[in-house]
Amino acid sequence: MDAPWKMVTGVLAGVVVTALASCTTSPTSPSTPLVPPALSAGLLPVKHTTWSMSTNEYDTHLVPLERTGFVNTRGELVVDPVYVKYDMCLGPDREVLVVAQTNDRVDVLDGGGTVLASQQARLIACGPLPGFVRLYHAGADDAWVATLPDLAVSGLPLAPMAVAIDEDWVLMTLYGDDETWESREHVLVSRDGQRVAAAGGAWAWYFLAGPETMFSTGEWPAPASDDDTGQQGYLDQSGRWVAPPVFSSVRPFAAGFAAVSTDDTHSYFVNTSLDKVGGDYGMVDPVFFRSGSFAHVMAYTVRLPGPPGADDPPSGLLAPDLSVLADPATSRTECRQSYDVPQAACLVVDATGTWVITLPDGDKSGVAGEFTTVLSQHLVTTDDRTRVHNTATGVTFDIPAPFHVVGWWWNPGGDAFVMCESDNGLRMVVDATGAPTPFATVETSTITPDGTVYFWVLTGDDQGWVDTTGTWLYKEPRYQLTED
Repeated sequence: MDAPWKMVTGVLAGVVVTALASCTTSPTSPSTPLVPPALSAGLLPVKHTTWSMSTNEYDTHLVPLERTGFVNTRGELVVDPVYVKYDMCLGPDREVLVVAQTNDRVDVLDGGGTVLASQQARLIACGPLPGFVRLYHAGADDAWVATLPDLAVSGLPLAPMAVAIDEDWVLMTLYGDDETWESREHVLVSRDGQRVAAAGGAWAWYFLAGPETMFSTGEWPAPASDDDTGQQGYLDQSGRWVAPPVFSSVRPFAAGFAAVSTDDTHSYFVNTSLDKVGGDYGMVDPVFFRSGSFAHVMAYTVRLPGPPGADDPPSGLLAPDLSVLADPATSRTECRQSYDVPQAACLVVDATGTWVITLPDGDKSGVAGEFTTVLSQHLVTTDDRTRVHNTATGVTFDIPAPFHVVGWWWNPGGDAFVMCESDNGLRMVVDATGAPTPFATVETSTITPDGTVYFWVLTGDDQGWVDTTGTWLYKEPRYQLTED
């Protein structure tokens, strides 16, 4: 089962003055909409920052006050900036709802900004299953799981360790009244409150993006770890081990296959019958994006077994069905992705040349060997980050001196914009043809339900959302009037 499409974004509307290079406005060429489109609630967040004077016994200083509101896709402010935090949660019918908190109240908003329900509470996070949200009681530390969109008390227990296996079942660790380690129990809990004991003291182990973030792929059997031995295996829906915990690590199933490791240097794939499929690898690493509580695997980077510590060993790329996109015996592969965007790109160097493979479609484009780093699905740059090539249009352009492309991670401007900086901290943004824009920085992006991409940008005086052509959807002053 594919994970439900959802994209969660935040707006980092900066309040620190950023120096802006002298730029002129030029038309930009639109980028291809992200495919498949990630769902949002149809509302784009805007963060307002006002300043007030605060005086204590030592000095008087400015204190920022940040509140979030929302605009619709016509650029109209439909929700006033009154919220201190928000999340975008999947409802019971997989619709995306905005759950937002004032100081002591949580509201549920639909895609038009209408408040569907309110509760005196504080927001923790969405989940653990679609149609639920975790809340604190206002003014207290006790918490509960509420249903969406009505914020009624649900039958789901609240657990510090809880991971959705699919849209109906969550694997969680519960504690007794004394809240001791010895009182813990590991159970599968359904959305209607059914509980099934998990065999062997199993608990969820879905570290795809780091130990602080856990995601499932929505497929069974479910990865789990025996907390007595630390070894890992797979559970079925009855809570029994279908693959005993004898592996050093296991990955969630995706498209019917999963990677398992016997130690740090030996991995291979199994199918849902737990039969070995294909060869042996020294490393398997999923390329994925997050979708609510779930992860959607787009490919795997793999490395053949080799001597430990070997410099620059060959590495390849496999599709989710394990078909070969880049031969691990003869290639060197490096992939980049934004975990909240349903796309990625991999730079592959082999005996035939240098290639960019876009994901999830698997399209392959040749590029000159000088380009060594992926910026987005169709943008690559050189080692010194002063030259950019667009594989979709064939355009190659130089970054104007004294600027170079910012950073080595996924470009927040997608294929539409490239963020640049100079050694002394000046910033500017160029479009997909290399022409300067009036923007100082691109902070983040979001995708509306119809697949349209918008970018949150800053200029010297303004901030707001623009489309892929650089046209303002919504614009406001970056700095609000100071409060007394």
